[in-house]
Amino acid sequence: VKTPYENPELMEDEGIDMIEDHVENGGKQFNAQDLLTICMWIGLALGIGTIVSAGLSILTPLPAYIGAMICAAVIRNVGDFTKAYKINDAALDAVSNVALSLFVTMAINSLKLVQLIDLALPLITILVAQMALICVFAYLIYLIFGRNYDSVMLGAGAIGFGLGATPNALVNMLSLASKHGPSPRAWLVVSLVGAFLIDFANAFLITTMAGILY
Repeated sequence: VKTPYENPELMEDEGIDMIEDHVENGGKQFNAQDLLTICMWIGLALGIGTIVSAGLSILTPLPAYIGAMICAAVIRNVGDFTKAYKINDAALDAVSNVALSLFVTMAINSLKLVQLIDLALPLITILVAQMALICVFAYLIYLIFGRNYDSVMLGAGAIGFGLGATPNALVNMLSLASKHGPSPRAWLVVSLVGAFLIDFANAFLITTMAGILY
């Protein structure tokens, strides 16, 4: 499979000049002010997002982070299209890596494996079966979605979903992107589906089924 780092022309089709982007961000360099600016935008998105989530929850039950995600998307796109301010991608990547690493660490530390020792054999059996199924599913994604780098990234995201949550999918994709190059299309699809659309669907299905059953 051709990767963006080995074949930069792949990104030109997406309208991304990898060399220019690398230079604009100082060759992946950033300073303390860039980090503080990113943290400021994140705090702003979280603050306004809390209000947005409260308003949306009146219409339908949704996860609390939906509002913050919408606000963050608005902030990023307004900056990119109006050029009123610039988001340093290198600083954003650094903050993202720290946040994702913290999430994975907290998730692992919260596991109480001692309480599951009596179920060790069934859990191992289920784990092996799940690993086999998710690998088959990821390969099918690769075949169906074009057998290219985007489909590889989508498959990595699917494996992350199989591990339990959207952040796991993003960590998998981030690991591939750091070695082989970005895939904006796959990142957009996984982010929208995993962190947004699936929550709308789950909220609708769960509330509907709960209303039918009770």
